[in-house]
Amino acid sequence: MKTKTPSGQTKALILELLSSDPSKAYAWAEMRKHVDSKITITDGVFAGSIQALNHGGKMEKVGRGMYRIAAFGNEPSDTLSPRILKILKDAEDNIRAEVNGIEVLEIEEDDFETIRHIKKLVVDLAKLRATFEIAVPAASAQ
Repeated sequence: MKTKTPSGQTKALILELLSSDPSKAYAWAEMRKHVDSKITITDGVFAGSIQALNHGGKMEKVGRGMYRIAAFGNEPSDTLSPRILKILKDAEDNIRAEVNGIEVLEIEEDDFETIRHIKKLVVDLAKLRATFEIAVPAASAQ
């Protein structure tokens, strides 16, 4: 086990059990029995670990005292996906704003090649963002 703290070990053991059958909901007592079979902890450490995993989106409560592992990409803690989506959108918007600010009468022959590259970049960013939204639906839902 990587972590040495009781709460870290407890969380790892709970996730180990929940991951063993992702479709199954586990009772509090089942999780506690699994943890107790490996390490000795207090009730407070166990309760705090459950709360941390639940609030962190690693597991979800499905009934009174019943939990299961959270589905990938749907957990509330998936803050990376929406941030990546925002970065892609902002990049696209910023490039468009820069291009819209160009004085057309000041464009020189050499600038046309750069403009073609910029146009391709904006199209590619839009495609990348759309692909990301499809691949990670949670990203656009938040």
